[in-house]
Amino acid sequence: MAIAKNGQLVGSYVHGKDVNGTTLTETSRFRLASISKLITAIAVMRLADDGVIDIDLPLVHYWTPAEQPADAQFATVTIRELLNHSSGVQKLRDTFFGTDIDWRSTAERAAGAALMTPPGTVFAYSNANFTLLGRLIEKVTGEDYQAAIHRLVLQPMGITTAKFMKTTEMDPGDAIYQVGQDRWYMEALGPAGGWAMSADDLARLASLRTPAGTDLLSAESAKRRRTPSGLDTRTPDWRYGLGLMIFNAAWGHTGTIESARNFVLTMPNGYTVTVLASTVAASSGEQLIRTFLTQVAELAQLPRAS
Repeated sequence: MAIAKNGQLVGSYVHGKDVNGTTLTETSRFRLASISKLITAIAVMRLADDGVIDIDLPLVHYWTPAEQPADAQFATVTIRELLNHSSGVQKLRDTFFGTDIDWRSTAERAAGAALMTPPGTVFAYSNANFTLLGRLIEKVTGEDYQAAIHRLVLQPMGITTAKFMKTTEMDPGDAIYQVGQDRWYMEALGPAGGWAMSADDLARLASLRTPAGTDLLSAESAKRRRTPSGLDTRTPDWRYGLGLMIFNAAWGHTGTIESARNFVLTMPNGYTVTVLASTVAASSGEQLIRTFLTQVAELAQLPRAS
């Protein structure tokens, strides 16, 4: 776990063993799972700040699938609707967790499937939204997704531990991670769930304050990210902005996959806290927040960070 104040690390704690049985360190990586969406969304908003894209234009204005979509409504799906999970794009759980295709193929499959609901009308959390955003990033930058993320997000923030992981990949120093037999989901999720990072780096990244003391995103983009879509998420705990979960006054994201249980939250007072765990003791990233709810509330009550 780690706490940052306006992007400056102020404290961290590590406990456990790596894949070789060695004690973990502050640079040890954990699978981020769906917190990866936060990284992809930041890159999209940077492109919007740079005038490369307009998030209120349809995705097909910038990227078109290889084959004609089966649903004519797909042509109207905007980048904003992908970011806030109101696109109507299929969830494709059997694709993400039952086949061995990569995330670019997943994006093509999502584009070719019938929409669940008319775009912009219903919140429906779908990993496929973010594989499509990954293809958008590649199309408008002319770069590989990973290279674009490093240039747009990781390098300006001074992040050194981030890695785009394969499901069964186990590097020395990384936290022990439970992987079921014949699993392939990180390759299929990619921009929606394929990143790993240390808790220290994630706490600094989520603050969006660079080591130089500047903000990575414009004030307008930062505000747009933190504004709920207004659509019902069918949970009392959070609403959804642009690649961002809104927990009352705090914002961030959770991640849950196999033994990964994670959350990162930023408070209005400038503090960011992240807890990354490889465990099945908590059922989800949301459950992990509830476990630390008292401590998170105390952090939120501190005077505004200067």
